Amino acid sequence: MPHPLQPADRVTVSGDNHWPVKPSWRCALCDEPWPCGPGRAQIIAETGGARVDLALYMAIGMIEAARAEPMIPPADLYRRFLGWVRG
Repeated sequence: MPHPLQPADRVTVSGDNHWPVKPSWRCALCDEPWPCGPGRAQIIAETGGARVDLALYMAIGMIEAARAEPMIPPADLYRRFLGWVRG
């Protein structure tokens, strides 16, 4: 499995991993917009709760999603990818 802080195209999922399917950026398991609730918990666990690492990882994902889905308003992407990180 790639290190959680390395961006990767995750199109297949095994077990209970809530990773995004690209280019739709929906969760491969629950089909919710990624990061879904369980996906957020998984990312926090994999980053060891390191907020800077978490924020950088999510910022990279936000940029990739903005490129893949240019019609999604930037404010929506911010809330989805970074708005929860500080909480």
